[in-house]
Amino acid sequence: MYQTLKGIIRHGRIEVSENIPLPENATVLVTILETAQPPAKRNWQAELEAIHAQLRASGHKPPTPKEVADYVENERNSWDD
Repeated sequence: MYQTLKGIIRHGRIEVSENIPLPENATVLVTILETAQPPAKRNWQAELEAIHAQLRASGHKPPTPKEVADYVENERNSWDD
C-alpha cells in the first residue's frame, strides 16, 4: 500500500494529519519531504491599531471632510485649463 499524508514534526516525532489505515505495529517505510511553511497569518487589525497609535502620538491630524472636499474641488477645477 502507498499513501501520502501531510504531517508536522513536533519534539522529534511525526504527527500526521489523518489516521493511517494499518494495524498497530505494522512495519512501514517513511520518506521525509520538507514542504514550504505557509506564511504566518497577520493580525491586520492589531497592525492598523499600532499605526493609528503612532500617528496620534506624532500629533498627526487627518484632514476634515471639508478640507478633503475643497481639495478635490480645487483639483477638478484645475483640469478645465
